[in-house]
Amino acid sequence: MIAARVPDPPTEFSLTTSTSSTIEFSWNLPYSGGSPITFFKIYWDAGDRSDTYSEYAFTNNPDTNFIVDSGLIQGEFYAFKLVTINAVGDSV
Repeated sequence: MIAARVPDPPTEFSLTTSTSSTIEFSWNLPYSGGSPITFFKIYWDAGDRSDTYSEYAFTNNPDTNFIVDSGLIQGEFYAFKLVTINAVGDSV
């Protein structure tokens, strides 16, 4: 038996749609590491362009998409990161 490991990062993480107050992302499921993916963690830079990311939300959405619908200011630049999580830990 092979021991489970942390999952791979999501692939094809991309912007799907945006409005003046929402951003929708989608991604492809990565390899789970041999342990079921429990959820995804979304990080953002809160529009400050600092390259310092803080946790925005968790999702276990099986459709592999997420809508950011709070905290956004029209005209600001935002950067997001997505992490896959299973029982072993977080993807890098």
